[in-house]
This record gives sequence, C-alpha cells and structure tokens, in this order.
Amino acid sequence: MSKIAFALVLVLAAASAYPASQASERAATGTDPRLSTFADPPARVRPRFRYWVPDASVDLETLQQDIVSASSVGAGGVELLGIYDYGFFGVPTPIPDWDTYAWGTPAWQAVLKRALQTHKDHNLSMDFAIGPSYGQGVPVEPDSQGLAWDIKFFNATITPGNGFTGVIPGWGTGQLIGLTSAAVTSVVHYNVTAPSNPLTGAPATIVGKVNYTLASSSLKDHTAALSSNGEANLVNDLFPTGSGIEQYRLFATYIYHSYTRATAAGPNPQNFIQNGSFAVDHFSATGAQTTTDFWDQYLLFNDTTALLKEVGNFAWEDSTEINSLLYWTPALPQTFEDQHGYDIIPYIPVLLNGNNVNDVVALLYEPTGPPEFFWLDESDSGFSHIDDYRSTLGSLYAEYLGALKSWSNQRLGLNFSAQVGYNMPMDVLAQVPDVDAPELESLGFQRIIDNYRQYVGPANLAGKRVISDEVGAVQGGVYQLTMPELLWDIKRAFAAGVNQMVIHGLPYSGNFSNTTWPSFTTFSYLFAEMHGPHQPAWRHYSNSLNFIGRSQSILQSGVPKRDLAIYQKDSKSGLTTPKYFSDDLVRAGYAYEYLSPDNFALPEVHVADGSLSPNGPAYKAMLLRGNDSMTLFGAQKLVEYAQAGLPIIVQGGIPTKVIGSNANEKSEIPKVLGSLTALPSIHQISWTDSVAEALQKVNVQPRALLGSGMNSIYTNWRRDAEAGTDYIYVYSDNTANAGTITFQSKGTPYYFDAWTGNVSAIANYTRTSDGRTSIYINLAGNQTTIVGFTESQISGIRLPSSTSSPAKCQPTTTTTQTLTNWNLTITEFAPPTDLLNVQGTIYKNHSFTSLSSPLQSWSSISSSMTNVSGIGTYTTTFTLTSASSSGAFVDFTSPIYHTIHASVNNRPLPPLDLAHARADITEYLNPVGQVNLLTVEVATPLYNELRPIWYQLRTVGVLAGHAVPVVLPAQENGLNGIVEVEEYVRAAC
Repeated sequence: MSKIAFALVLVLAAASAYPASQASERAATGTDPRLSTFADPPARVRPRFRYWVPDASVDLETLQQDIVSASSVGAGGVELLGIYDYGFFGVPTPIPDWDTYAWGTPAWQAVLKRALQTHKDHNLSMDFAIGPSYGQGVPVEPDSQGLAWDIKFFNATITPGNGFTGVIPGWGTGQLIGLTSAAVTSVVHYNVTAPSNPLTGAPATIVGKVNYTLASSSLKDHTAALSSNGEANLVNDLFPTGSGIEQYRLFATYIYHSYTRATAAGPNPQNFIQNGSFAVDHFSATGAQTTTDFWDQYLLFNDTTALLKEVGNFAWEDSTEINSLLYWTPALPQTFEDQHGYDIIPYIPVLLNGNNVNDVVALLYEPTGPPEFFWLDESDSGFSHIDDYRSTLGSLYAEYLGALKSWSNQRLGLNFSAQVGYNMPMDVLAQVPDVDAPELESLGFQRIIDNYRQYVGPANLAGKRVISDEVGAVQGGVYQLTMPELLWDIKRAFAAGVNQMVIHGLPYSGNFSNTTWPSFTTFSYLFAEMHGPHQPAWRHYSNSLNFIGRSQSILQSGVPKRDLAIYQKDSKSGLTTPKYFSDDLVRAGYAYEYLSPDNFALPEVHVADGSLSPNGPAYKAMLLRGNDSMTLFGAQKLVEYAQAGLPIIVQGGIPTKVIGSNANEKSEIPKVLGSLTALPSIHQISWTDSVAEALQKVNVQPRALLGSGMNSIYTNWRRDAEAGTDYIYVYSDNTANAGTITFQSKGTPYYFDAWTGNVSAIANYTRTSDGRTSIYINLAGNQTTIVGFTESQISGIRLPSSTSSPAKCQPTTTTTQTLTNWNLTITEFAPPTDLLNVQGTIYKNHSFTSLSSPLQSWSSISSSMTNVSGIGTYTTTFTLTSASSSGAFVDFTSPIYHTIHASVNNRPLPPLDLAHARADITEYLNPVGQVNLLTVEVATPLYNELRPIWYQLRTVGVLAGHAVPVVLPAQENGLNGIVEVEEYVRAAC
C-alpha cells in the first residue's frame, strides 16, 4: 500500500427466475472441468492475503499456523512481506536484535524457507516481496552504484550587467552535472494556503511563493568554465542588460545517492545487512541487478530456490516510495539527448514543476516543492520539455522492470508483478505492459471503476492473464472493515477487468515486541484491515473468499472482450481521476477501457474484421476526443486503424495538443490527423452529443445490451475459445436492477453461482433474430451474477426442455410470515487482562430472549453491549401454513452488517450472498404443520471491543492514538431488521 496514497485517501437464484435449490438445475458431481475448476478453484487463482511479518524474530510455528489458517478460510496462499515497520510516524520504537533479525540474515532465510515449505505442504501458492517494507530496495553496500539517485539544486541571483566570480552555489554537495544560467523576464509573487493537518492538529497557514519566467533563448551552459575547486569566473558580458530582463539566475545541479531508506537500521550496524535497506535506482538495469544480486548471494540457496520454483507465484514490488526532488539516474542525460535531440540539463529548473516527490505529509498538508518556481516564456510555459523528460524517464523505468522480469522468469521460472508507475511522473498506461502481472491498489484508485479501467486497458491489450489488486485498504478503518464493504471494493474492481485480489492484509498473529492485543497492527493502526484468527468473523471468511476465488477462476480464463477503447495520453498519468464523465456508455451496456498510443506498438495490435486486436479484447470502436494529447506514432496508427475499417468516434473536434517538444511532430501531426476526416469510418460528434448514441448509429452494439430501466450495470466479458465458452460477469453497482440483458451469444446459457459453486442451466431466455440471447436478470444493489454461454453442453446438468418468458417461470409467493420471538446468545471477544498477551482473548457469553421483530443492533438491545464485539447466534421457530406450497424462501430483508451463516433444522444452508441474503430452504423443511428451527450466526468486526482501550493499544511501541487520535462511534452489530419466510408455488415452464 502506498504511503503517498494513504492520506489521500452471487446467490444467483436471485438473478434467475428458477430457485437454485431445484435438483434438476444443480451441478451434478462429474468430471467436466468447467464444474470442478469452478466449484473448487486451484490455489493460484484464489485470493491471497498480504502477510505482514514484523521481522525475522517471529515464531516460525506461529507463522506456519497463520498461513494454514489463511488457507482454511479459502485463500490460495499469502504474499510474504517482511514489513519491518519500525518508527512509523517518526516515533522511536524499541526493536529486537537487529544483528540477528534483519532482512536477509539467516533468521530471515529461515522465515522464507518455512513459509515456502508450508505452502508446499498444503498445496498453496506464494507471492513474495523482492525486498522488505515495499520491496523497493534491499540491504546494500553504501558505495553501490545501484542505489537510488536524486538531485540537489542551487541557484544564485545575478544583476543584469554584472558577472559572477567565486565558488558556485552548492559546491561539494554531490557530483555536478550542470551549471547553467537564464534571464528572468517576469517575477510574480502569490500566496498558497496550506490546509490544516488532521494528523498533528497544525492549523492552516499562508505560504508565499514566487513564479519566475525564464527566457528560453537565454539558457546557457557554463559547466566548461568551472575550475576543479568549484570556482567560476563568469564575465559581465554574459549577463547584459536589456529590455524586459529583471535579473539573471545561475543554476547549479548535482546528483547524489539519496540513501532513501526502505527500512530502518540497527543501532550499531557491523555490516551492511544490519544497516537496514535502501531504495535502489528504479531507472536502470543496475538498480534491478542490485536487488537480484542480493537474492542470488544471500537468499537463493538450493533448497529455497527449489521451493520457490515449485510453489512460488509472483516475485513482487509494491508502490514506489522513494522521496525525491527529481527522479534521476546517471544515464538519463545521454538517453534523453539520444531520444529528443537536445541537452536536458539547462531545463532542470523547469523540470522541478510537477515531477518531485516529497514527504508524504507534505504532499497533503503543505504546499509541495520549493518556494520558487521557474517557467519558460514558451507558449506552453515549458511543459513540452517536461513531457520529454517524463517520456525518457518511462523508458529508463522500463529497463528496470525488464531486468527484474527477466530475472524472475529465467532464474526462478516465475512471473514478476509490480504496482507499475505509482507515484512516478510518467505515462503509467505505457508502462503497464512491462511486467507479467501489473498490480493496482484500490486505495490509490479510490475504488472508482473508471480509474481502474485506465490501468486495465493496456494490460488486456498486452495479453496479461492476471491483473492484480491490493484490495481493502481503508484509511482510519482499522478493525472496522465489514465484509460487504470489502466485497463492494472487490466487485467494482472485477467489473473493470481486474481478476486477482491480494487482500490487505493478514498480520502476524503471535506475540511481538511491545505490541498489545489484538495483534501486531501495521501502519500503527492507521489503515484497515487486520484480518486473521483474532477477528470474530474469521470462521465465516470462507464463504466470501470462495466467492472471490470462483469469480477469479472465471475472470482469469480465456481473454477479455470489450466494446470500446478510449484514447488517453498523458505524460503523467492521473489514475485517481475519471477520464470519461458521462454515464451514457454504462447506461447502454458498453464495456470500455483506456489505451495510450504507446500501447499501439504492442505485438498483434492490428485491425481485422472491423475490430482492434481481434485475438485480444477485440474492441469494436475507438473514441478520440478533442482535448486529447497526440503523438505522431499515435496519429499514424489512428489513420491506419481507420483505413482498416475500425469505427472511430471523434468527439469535440480533431485534437490539436501535441505531447513533447519535437518540432517535426508538431508540424506533421496536424497533417496526419487532417486525413482522418475523409475516411468513412470516422464519425464526428459534438461535445454535447452522446457517444453511446453515436456508436449505435454506426451499428456498433454492446456485447451486453441493457434493457430499459437498467442502471449502473457493469459487465466483464471473457471468451474461453478452448472451452468454447463465453463468460459474462454482471455487477449491479449500488442499486437494484431487474430487467433484460441481451447478450451477443447464441450458445447454451448457464448461471455460474460463485457463492455456492453450483452451475445451473437457464430456462427463461429468448433468442433474437440476429442470434443474440435475452435473459431476465434480477440483482440487488452490489450483487453480481455470472452468465456462461457454451458451445457444448456441460455434462451432468439437465437442460430445460424449452425456453419461456421470465414471468411464466417466476415462482408465485403464496404466504409471507415475519419471524419473531428470537433468542440470542452473544459470544464476546474481550481483551485479556494483560494486553501484551496478544493471543489471550477472553470469551464471554451474554443471552437475551424473546426478541421481537424488527431485530435491532446489540447496543439497542442493551446499552451494556455497545462496546461488545463477537459472534451472535439467533434462533427462532416457524411452521409452513399451506399444503399447496411447492417450497419456501428465507429472506433477510435488511443489509448484512458483516458476515452470516444460517441453518434450518440444524442443516447448514449454502453460503448466503451478502448483497441479498436469501435462499430456497425447501429441502431443509419439515412437513407442513411441523415446527422448523432457524439458526442464524452473525459476526462483527473487532472495533467496538477496542474503543474503551484505544489509548492503551500499541504496536511495536507506537500508540494507536498517535496515528488515529479520535475514537469513532460504536459500529452497529448483529442481525438487524426483518427476516421473512416466503412460501411459494412454482408454475411449469
């Protein structure tokens, strides 16, 4: 999880007219791989937990138990990360013996080996960070050339008509890379308001800033005039007086190893391994080799290497957390000149605008950057040179990623995953294809589907089988995250095309230095969530994790298919902001994603049969907008695609903005784009016109066409050509939907129930005259369904004899009764007397009888339950009233707060969809007139239990109240609202 992002902060019966409990529609036990793989997905496609190990002093038996426990609730393994989270928020913390337990020591080797062996013993699959903390660096000798670089920037004012004599500014602070000067033609003073800091309570302040405009024609390089002792004698004639010149500035720029720490050091390090970990150069193969050399020398012993090859999944790096004034590497100037044809050094003053990465808190609560800002008198203020710098930086970053990918592939036979481009000034869409499995994070992407689509598009175009998500991080929500909230996060990512969840996170569950109950808590209590056996709901997790795993087994099969590609080029991607603001495409059912023109260079990206990348996403059309930024390559490709017959909707006119400073491109791009308008596949519309309507006018229909009245429905289409199956994940975001979806498929339709693992044939569908299939879909808000169309029947499932209308197949409710007279037993998970006993939870029982309907939160039942967390077991009885009933449903009409399990007559019901907990209970019932027992078990997050002791909680010595000083109101807990039993009669279909 990004510290820079931290403060920014299928019950398918409900979707089908047929109740899922009917035996004729249930998946029969058999060997059809579509059944077995879906019902019980292999470990590699199941979700994983990011497993936070505090350091190598942990108990290996407890570590093994944590991994096995994660497996027991449906995870496919863990993502092993030695977090070494000491001194968070700058608070000094006592640490164990660093000489013994640093990352890379024999003790850490034992942690790595035990984790791998546990995965092997339990048929699991393990991801692992390539370094401690965020994986961005390793222990390294201080003179290593592979360490991260930064610049130091100094300047001096020269009055026009005067010269400069003496030692230049900043001499001795690093390796000089340039001494330049420029005439200042404008000086503008202004104020910036720094907002109040909620973490420290610091009030808002007013900070003065200055903008200087430099004459581009006056930029001069004086490096050759410098003596060996840093003195320069620059004569007056170099700085003449002139109209409009207010002053001159002399700029001195140095590079140096920033020694940005990934982890802290021991108090008296005797060698570099005991000296913590430093970030490596992320813009050279040398930086990558610094990491891989450490692995080769200190971690990859024969048995460990063999285990990694056997059970390893992804070598992985988290978001880039390298504070820098300006990202740099020694090869950058020459690479820049090779690519752009001019010297970058004189433009460094301008590059400091929008490319620096400062301290996290400063990014949020103080104006970023120095008090002085330098711009050029060019028409774009010099942004074209910033574009060029970012382009070169991206190409150098690709070298770094490529080296790590090659090492992972060739040395270990594994894939490499990374949170590509995070916090870096570059076109992230261009870099996403550079790793095997690109990963995003829901926190930084703000859980917004349109944001996800910007990252997912290039990955799909590049044919990446896995697109990962670090999911479930919530600022300020530690021990409060509910399962419906986590699933909402996950379902939105699935809807956008993400298909692998790494849940944030699972902390080491054992006792640890100066750490209190309930467990070691990363980031000093600032972020959710701390999943694991200390949570009351842990025993219920398997239902949801199996749902995630089954969904992922579908979404990682075959290849994605999309309707529309949206052209998107930025020199610096802003992935936290939506780029398409109308809802017309979603309302019509179009599935779209974004592509950078850099992605057009990927192999097999061509147009055939009217679609772009026919063997991949097979986009039916492209959207180009008048405010897009163009490259010559991108413009040429658009013309090529249009000539080949790809429909291109041009909204708001032909773009005129050009990325970069290349004069030839600036003159050629308008000529190339000018030829677009004459092509028959180009369709121009105004800014106010609907893109969806324009697509329909040129007969580009969505693969999943929504019927009238359907809102906020998202589809993710996968085509598995080998199995001859189309899978469509359907998600109803936040609102209920009932209506018809017409799918571009004429295969045999099935429902794949990711909650139960059942596969059932669909009875209520109709064929359209053009070979499409219309299906009635009924979804609650935030509910999903998966529809599959197969070219060959799934063995073991009886097909309906005929299709019919949705209304005819609907069961008719004959009687509805509201259940009341509930008994409740709460098993409280209370803190131990000694809070340092992390595993000392005390369990207390509380009983309540004759609770009426509607049920209320525990605090409303008794004020003594306000600060109670745990498991509540509810029981009541009911009888069926109608002998003519075909069966009955149980319906939990109110939202489920966290998790739920239910049984009828002591027979467990199948997993309940938390978005709409409703199930057919026919086969569990006693005969009409006999009493039936309903038992419902719900669990809570742990937060209410922590509220009274919040200011006593600490992790590695840091108090919870230091990170989150405000205790929030108690959460509502328990089973709430009305529970109904609905008797029904089924009409023949």
